[in-house]
Amino acid sequence: MIRSLVLVLLSLTWVQAIDLIAISNYATNEDTELIISYATLDSACTVNGGPADRYRIADLSTNGTIWSRATSGAVWGTAAVGDYLAPGSSVRFVPNFNVFGTKGLFLLRACLGSAESFPTSANIVIGPQPDPPVATAGTYSSVTEDTAFTFTHAILTTTLGISDPDLDTYTIKLVSRGGGTFDHPVGYQIPVGGSVTWTPPLNLYTKTGEPDVPVLTVQAVSTVNKPQKASAVVALKARITGVADPVTGVTALTSIDPIRMAPGTQTEYTYDQIHALARGTNDPDRNGSFYFQVTNAAMNGLTVTTVLAGTAVPQTIDLSVPSTCAWNLSDGQIIRFQVPTGFIQGTQTVGNGFLNLGIGSAAVPLVFDIRPAGGSTSGNNGGEQGGGCGVGSAGLFILLLSCGLWRRRVDHDK
Repeated sequence: MIRSLVLVLLSLTWVQAIDLIAISNYATNEDTELIISYATLDSACTVNGGPADRYRIADLSTNGTIWSRATSGAVWGTAAVGDYLAPGSSVRFVPNFNVFGTKGLFLLRACLGSAESFPTSANIVIGPQPDPPVATAGTYSSVTEDTAFTFTHAILTTTLGISDPDLDTYTIKLVSRGGGTFDHPVGYQIPVGGSVTWTPPLNLYTKTGEPDVPVLTVQAVSTVNKPQKASAVVALKARITGVADPVTGVTALTSIDPIRMAPGTQTEYTYDQIHALARGTNDPDRNGSFYFQVTNAAMNGLTVTTVLAGTAVPQTIDLSVPSTCAWNLSDGQIIRFQVPTGFIQGTQTVGNGFLNLGIGSAAVPLVFDIRPAGGSTSGNNGGEQGGGCGVGSAGLFILLLSCGLWRRRVDHDK
């Protein structure tokens, strides 16, 4: 039997072990960046088998943003896992907004030649700084017409997004009040668990497309003494759900203000804009149907178009064809007047108007006010700004101010 002898030669290379035992905490203040030089970083590290000749980032904090640069004059770049921090380099840490407390900064490995330690965490102690509460304007949508509603501290906190970055408690101060009645005066501070009760003005509600109703302006006030104790003043508004109101009285309306339009242009009104021109109405729900009839032959050639859900029905007035001289206008509809160029101008009674509420529906004069738009800015349809004609934003704004889109004027406490 032949036996073979195999000789195995092993080549061993000695590598010095290195161990990163601990890293001392770094410190900064809330919302304040910290720059850590390599010398500061190295002095905070306790290393066995060192000193280290560099460090490698093994993980990064989610409590802020970290940049690094190789030398003091270099441009900062976003730090990444795997980056090396060598002598002459530095690290810049910007904590997230309003973060404070002891937070993780990064995980580091100490390096020496080709040797690396296990990763060790470094923490940063972020000192708190006093911050005022914060709040934003908001709208509450669960108010009912003619019904008192209680806004609790919790409801206002949710609706207005109120919070205190320092987690301090806060009151909610009433800065101003809208229309209606309140159980607390301006200046009252609603404590945690407290409330304010509001009763909207009589018959006030919001229809689709109408603006929210102003209720209060408030600010959150910290109960802790700090340099800035209060949030900005913000507005609370409401959407008010309507309820059916009984129609009372013996007449539907007493008059209709002149309907303004300009020759050579098309002027548009919504149902609510026309309703705002009606005087002495017994229509608290603003949903009665108007009926208009033209009897003045001078209006022949004027085109009236009613629009509902995008469907337009035009009628060019011709007194010899009675069907062209009358039209209905109901809630949700739009009416447009197209006045030919060179058309007769001035204010004149052209026929009759009715408001159908199932009670007395006596006719009232229907008056058209036809005047040139002049040099004023027109809306989308060429209507003049004044008097509510036209659908331009400026025209509509002036209409709301002059005619009033809500049933009642809402006064505000100052």
